[in-house]
Amino acid sequence: MAIRGHQGVKPHDHEECLRKIEELEKRCLATQGLYRAVLEAVPAGVVICNPTDDGRDFTVTEINEAAEKMEQLAREDVVGEYVSEAFFPSSEGLVALMNRVSRSGRPEKFSAYRDNDCVSLRECCVRRLPGGQIVIVFTDATGRLELESKILQAQKLESLEVLAGGIAHDFNNLLVGILGNSELALMDMQPEAPAREHIKRVEKTAKKATDLVKQMLAYSGKGRFVLEPLEPKAIVQEMTHLLELSISRKAFLKYDFADSVPLIEADATQVRQIIINLVTNASDAIGDRSGVICIATGAMECDRSYLSETYLDDDLPEGLYSYVEVSDTGIGIPLKVRERIFDPFFTTKFTGRGLGLAAVLGIVRGHRGAVKVYSELGRGTTVKVLFPSLDQCEFEPQAVNLAKQVWAEDGKVLLVDDEETVRAVGRSMLERLGLEVITACDGQEALDLFTDHADGISCVILDLTMPVLDGEQCFRELRRLKRDIPVILTSGYNEQDLISRFAGKGLAGFMQKPYRLAVLEQKIQEAMGAGNCGSSEPEPTS
Repeated sequence: MAIRGHQGVKPHDHEECLRKIEELEKRCLATQGLYRAVLEAVPAGVVICNPTDDGRDFTVTEINEAAEKMEQLAREDVVGEYVSEAFFPSSEGLVALMNRVSRSGRPEKFSAYRDNDCVSLRECCVRRLPGGQIVIVFTDATGRLELESKILQAQKLESLEVLAGGIAHDFNNLLVGILGNSELALMDMQPEAPAREHIKRVEKTAKKATDLVKQMLAYSGKGRFVLEPLEPKAIVQEMTHLLELSISRKAFLKYDFADSVPLIEADATQVRQIIINLVTNASDAIGDRSGVICIATGAMECDRSYLSETYLDDDLPEGLYSYVEVSDTGIGIPLKVRERIFDPFFTTKFTGRGLGLAAVLGIVRGHRGAVKVYSELGRGTTVKVLFPSLDQCEFEPQAVNLAKQVWAEDGKVLLVDDEETVRAVGRSMLERLGLEVITACDGQEALDLFTDHADGISCVILDLTMPVLDGEQCFRELRRLKRDIPVILTSGYNEQDLISRFAGKGLAGFMQKPYRLAVLEQKIQEAMGAGNCGSSEPEPTS
């Protein structure tokens, strides 16, 4: 029996059919290649999924290279897997959202946080394709998240700085009254007076309060700094005994000093405060276990990339920075805690330690420096404090010549302060020094009184922060009325910042609150002994 071919297809046409099949296959391969090329050209992450038969999940059918990189996934490990198991495991409700899009056909957007070694943010859009497949397109929005976090942190710090500075200012005014009246009371008491010991205790407590205010001012960046060239190694070495007493008995102190470190221009007391706070925290991190605390000094070139990753990246200039580094072998700091370690009064301990690291940050800010924190859970923490290195040739120490002179008995002082307590105790102190006193509660009243008594006033003690007319405005007007009148400025804020604002304007002196009788006497002698402390040129009117 003969075999018959299929009707309409002759045996010699088989080769033509095979050829057409090959052409179709090539076209499909070309189309698939084009599809793949377009998919890889998309800068966003793309994941394409098919719904499962039971409608409970989706199966990944395709993923592009951008998605692999962003999610640190391999295509062969993801394709064929369920979305709930292979993609965005930390995103709750993703499958439900995809089902909703599948039913409605309307695209939806959502955000997903990933928390592996660090927190990252994905902005996503889920859309249904014509064939029923679901596509997830997502971008890495971590940069925006970090920027928003920095802005929020800056706003929070600014608010807290204003709060801390304001509280410190008002508290300093109270301390002027407490310490001043205590000192005057002790001067009037007989040595054997029973109340003398109580007054001394009040004075001792007030001095402790003064230290607390200094911490608040340090946090606000307005602490009083006495800047001088310092060698970081020398500061640490002179603190060795104190540091050994500050740590756990099971902690061992180790030192690692570089051979030659450029000097820094800093306040020695404040730098010591930084070191003691960091060492104390390192000891707490070690706890009851044995561990090592290492204090190192050195210098390094810091570029913009490095500085941008530090706390207090206030557009700091690139260049050479000297550093003090404190590291420990303690428990390390979890990421969520690390984000708050410089918040005031934040602590993970049963009992807090006050401002702590917040004061450190404020001190560093005041020195135009930065802080870098490295930490790994179970392995310890390193805190590096960077200070701008000082070119020694730029620093020229100035000799101080205190020419003590006694003022005339009829010397008259104008004391200007908006706090009644400060005016009262200030008047008592000045009268104790043999001076006649006129007081004013604000800058405008001071100008009115000065106009009426200009010839009799020998010196003006002027508060910086006042209503109606502040100290700076009042100073300017006083200098117009009488160019050579000695003016002593008082404030609880940073002397260096204030002096720079009054540079070249003939300011006779500065007293930081709370001031004592001996300081007041010295400043009065300096100011009134200088006579004409300003230039003869008139104050500009602009």
